[in-house]
Amino acid sequence: MKKILLILALFSVVLAGAYFLSVGVKEKPVYSVELESAIGEWKRYQQEAGVFDEAKFNEIRKITVGPLPRSKAGLSDINAKTITISPATIEKGKYSVRACVWHELGHYMYGLDHGSCLMMADSLFPEEITAEYWGHMKSEYMELVTRSYE
Repeated sequence: MKKILLILALFSVVLAGAYFLSVGVKEKPVYSVELESAIGEWKRYQQEAGVFDEAKFNEIRKITVGPLPRSKAGLSDINAKTITISPATIEKGKYSVRACVWHELGHYMYGLDHGSCLMMADSLFPEEITAEYWGHMKSEYMELVTRSYE
C-alpha cells in the first residue's frame, strides 16, 4: 500500500511538473525597439489610473513593427496575441507611433471600438495634428478607459 501511495505521489509531482513546463512561465511581450517608448508611456498612464491589467497585458506575445495591408496603420490580433504596427506608421513620426500603439492596445486590452474617442478614430490623423492635440487625445482616451473599467 505504501508503495502505491509513493508511486501516486511521485506520479502527481511528475504530472504537475509537466503541466508547468507546458504552460511555461509567461514573460512580458516582445517589443520592437521603435515601440518601447510608446508602450512604456501607455503602461504608465494605465497604472497611474489604476486600470492596468498586467496579466492580460502579459498574454500579448509580441508588439512589433511588421508588414500590413496598405490601408492599415496597425493591427491587434487577439487570437494570435499580437499587435503589429506598420513601417509606414513609423515613418510618419513619433506622435503617429504613439497614437497607433495606444489605439491598438485600446482594442486589445479594453475592447474599445473605432470612433469611441479621437485616439480610436478609423485612421491616423496627420503627424502635425496628432502632435498638437496629443494631450487632449490622451485625456479623452483615459477618461473613456477609466469609465469603461468601472
